[in-house]
Amino acid sequence: MNNQIFVKIEEYNKVLEIVKVVKEKIAKAEDIISKVSELKAQEDEELKLWNKNLETVKEKVKDIEKELSEVKNG
Repeated sequence: MNNQIFVKIEEYNKVLEIVKVVKEKIAKAEDIISKVSELKAQEDEELKLWNKNLETVKEKVKDIEKELSEVKNG
């Protein structure tokens, strides 16, 4: 069996150009996804820091509250 396909050169060149454009767009999409992922990781680190700071403030408020309670009762 002969599996040859005949295509006009112009159409073949158009298909090659379309494939090239698609590959470029895929590369751009991968770059964007990489940057978004990097930003998300940075945001996650910031949120961890904010949460840690918030916990520190909560502990300080708790200590102040305890001391005020001791002064009031003492």
